[in-house]
Amino acid sequence: MPSESSSPDTPSQQELAVERTLIAHERTQMAWLRTSLAMISFGFTLQQFFEFLVQREGRKPASLFGPRGYGLAMMLMGLLMLALSSVQHAQTLRRFKTAPGHKPFSLALLFAFLCLLLGALAPIATFMELTRA
Repeated sequence: MPSESSSPDTPSQQELAVERTLIAHERTQMAWLRTSLAMISFGFTLQQFFEFLVQREGRKPASLFGPRGYGLAMMLMGLLMLALSSVQHAQTLRRFKTAPGHKPFSLALLFAFLCLLLGALAPIATFMELTRA
């Protein structure tokens, strides 16, 4: 039976388990990011489509609870989903900072915060359009 000798460069089983767990959390954050961006995009597209119909037909825009309001609600739900998942991911990463040899940095979290800032422009523009109409 070969003897298992570990060199200083070889990660231990515990370190590998921590690494796998961190990568799984990153994948989960990216899934939340994709879903929330899809909701924000679909809500914005829905709102823009109904705005186009209102302009083309020259009708009075629907109330806040009409299709345009539904688009706004989808955008806000996507932003809320992204914000809450980012907070949860950041809390999880903080727990892993005590793991030996791990100082996790999350590109998924950085990108989520950037998308959160950029995604906030869509409902702001929609709300401004709804109040102007």
